Amino acid sequence: MDSIRYRQQARQLRQARQQLERLRQQLAAATERAEAATHLYDALPSFIFVFDLPSSSLHYCNRVAETQLGYPAAELRAMGPRVLEVLMPTNEAEGLRRHYSEAETLPDGKLLSFDYTMQHPTGTTRWLRLTSTAYARDAQGYVTQVLSNAEDITRWKIADEQRRSANRRLAEQNRLFRQVIDTVPNLIYLKDRKGNYVLANEATARFYHLSHQELLRATLPELEARFPSMAQYRRQDRQVLSSEQEIDEEAPLTDGQGNIRWFRTVKRPFVLTDGTVQVLGVDNDITELKHTQQALEKAKEVAEQNAQARQNFLTNMSHEIRTPLNGIVGLTGLLAKTPLTNEQQLLLTHAQESADNLLVLINDVLDMAQLGAGRMRLEHVPFDLEQVLRASCQALLPAAADKGISLRLQLPPAGAGPARVLGDPHRLRQVLLNLLGNAVKFTLKGQVLLTYECFNPTSSAPQYRFSVLDTGIGIAPEQLRDLFEPFTQASASTAREFGGSGLGLSISRGLVELQGGQLTASSELGRGSTFRFTLPLAPAPVASPVLPEPAPNYQRLRGYRILLAEDNAVNQLLMQTMLRGWGVVVDTASTGNAALTLFRQHHYAVVLMDIQMPGLDGVATTQLLRQHPDPARAATPVVALTAHAMPGDAEHYRTAGLDGYLAKPFREQALFALLVELLGLTPAADTHRSVQQATPEPAASQPLTPAAGRPPLYSLASIRRLSGNDEVFVRRLVTLFIETTPPAVTRLEQHLRQRQSTELAAAAHFLKSSTDGLQLISLRPVLVALQAVATGATAPDWPELARLVGQVRVTVDEVVRLLQEEFPTQA
Repeated sequence: MDSIRYRQQARQLRQARQQLERLRQQLAAATERAEAATHLYDALPSFIFVFDLPSSSLHYCNRVAETQLGYPAAELRAMGPRVLEVLMPTNEAEGLRRHYSEAETLPDGKLLSFDYTMQHPTGTTRWLRLTSTAYARDAQGYVTQVLSNAEDITRWKIADEQRRSANRRLAEQNRLFRQVIDTVPNLIYLKDRKGNYVLANEATARFYHLSHQELLRATLPELEARFPSMAQYRRQDRQVLSSEQEIDEEAPLTDGQGNIRWFRTVKRPFVLTDGTVQVLGVDNDITELKHTQQALEKAKEVAEQNAQARQNFLTNMSHEIRTPLNGIVGLTGLLAKTPLTNEQQLLLTHAQESADNLLVLINDVLDMAQLGAGRMRLEHVPFDLEQVLRASCQALLPAAADKGISLRLQLPPAGAGPARVLGDPHRLRQVLLNLLGNAVKFTLKGQVLLTYECFNPTSSAPQYRFSVLDTGIGIAPEQLRDLFEPFTQASASTAREFGGSGLGLSISRGLVELQGGQLTASSELGRGSTFRFTLPLAPAPVASPVLPEPAPNYQRLRGYRILLAEDNAVNQLLMQTMLRGWGVVVDTASTGNAALTLFRQHHYAVVLMDIQMPGLDGVATTQLLRQHPDPARAATPVVALTAHAMPGDAEHYRTAGLDGYLAKPFREQALFALLVELLGLTPAADTHRSVQQATPEPAASQPLTPAAGRPPLYSLASIRRLSGNDEVFVRRLVTLFIETTPPAVTRLEQHLRQRQSTELAAAAHFLKSSTDGLQLISLRPVLVALQAVATGATAPDWPELARLVGQVRVTVDEVVRLLQEEFPTQA
């Protein structure tokens, strides 16, 4: 029994040994496999670990945990349930617990993913993507351990976040770009090669009265069918695409509501990354600017019309004043050649000076216009300064003597400054006469004093200060500020009491400033005023002594034949008397057609042509004279004699074919010098052109005088003086006036009834010339108003014109009746 038991035990022992060997071998193989798996897991770049769900701890992890998480595997396993709190924030740990809770029910082979962050001991955060699957189960089949693969996706997460951030920034920039282009009022758009909109701001959509989406969906043919101005856009687009150059144009476009608006369009090529070229356009709405430009152009036209109207007014005023002034100057010149007593000669001198002063007044108004237009030109000639000062004082001595005041010139000591200087003596005299004239006018007692002093006399440009002091009425301080403004006087009472236009001081200031100086004024009310101005006047070089010019030898023109075209009877009389006194044969024509007739019949050395005549004016008549078939006669010198004396007139007349120009009133010497020049006569010439003598004209007519006891409607005094009291000639002139003037009034009335403004003005001009000869002063403003109807800026006031024409008729009829009484018809 023992042996049997022994053998059984021995057999069991062998079996146990064999089983133990098999187990050892299996263990060795498993260990080998485990080591191989460990080596494999440790070689993987991912974090491989087994998480035990019941204990919430790591059961296994590979070596990557040490590099990715910064903890050794043993230390991680030793952390037990705290491992999640150590490795990640609380919220991430909660998320991982939920992940493992879901993994408890995972079927075999099912994967569950989860992204989370873990904290590295260095403080950095790493993103891991966890993929889990069931690893071990309990007896009930529940998952107890989970095998997880944690892939480090930190770089991908960073790149993804960067991409997302870039996309967000790009989206923000796109929104910003969109808001910017939608905010601006300009039309901003991008169009493809077919002309379709691929981008457009809200302003562009509003322009077409479409929504933004409708505009982008619309094709070019659809837009062109609705908006004809798109054809212009297509042309611009093609130009940009073909030339690949920017264009900049202004053009009108029609919007979606049919309104025409102006745009400045700038288009340029826009190249995409694939090389495709599109058209980028920006349209700036310049409609208001265009309207403003049009308004400015219209305002400019109106301003030019106003300037022209002012120029016409000044021209007409110059003509109206110069015409009678020409008679005054001519009559006094002729009267000076007759025997006179000393008293008569003195009175005649005063009359001539008055005419000169009136001419200065005319020139003042014209100077004001030239100063305002910047057309004033200064001379730069040598002159004797003290001589100009003395002449200025002497011109006003009679006026001062009449008022019983003293007018003195106080000169500095000899050698205080150059005696002769360079400058404009005429403008200096004009300023002095203005200031001295005002001083005399406003001084009731006391004196007026003119002084000057020279600063730095040895320099190349000494400064001179001129002072005009008076003991007159003075000027209030508050009125000094505007004293130099045009048409301004100290007060309304001053203007009423002393008269004047208020232009003198304004012109004086302009002339002084034009010469580089400054004019100032100081005054004390009731005690007088002081006007001072400074001028830079360079010393003049020493001049050679100049012998006085000999008196003109008017007889050098004896025998020449001259045609005078002049419609004014008084001017005809003056010119005929003057020229015949020189021995000249004069033929007279009152119209352009009459002048042409005489010109064809006779050979003339010179033609003296009045510019403003009825029918053909002087310029038109001259152009017809130039068409004579004989070239020598067609080249006959023609001189314009006119009361127009505006800047540019001389050049205008020369361009029109006239050879010379004299503004009325002119001096006898000026006409003689011009004729000598045109005829090519040298100072030593003694020979004269022989011409056929014409039949002498009748003796010159003389002025009418009012009948005794009648109102002074007319005056014959000047005509009687001119004709030497030749009553035969006076009667002839009166008879001529009685025969020609009433029919002229009838023509005036006829033009009024037919409302012919141009013909009415011409008839008034003719009547004014006739009535001026008899000095019908009361009719002058009436006829001037009638003459201005042709150049008025507004429509004629026909009722007012009818009243004026009626006044002319009444006055002329009364004058004719008085003349018939004074000069009854002889049996």
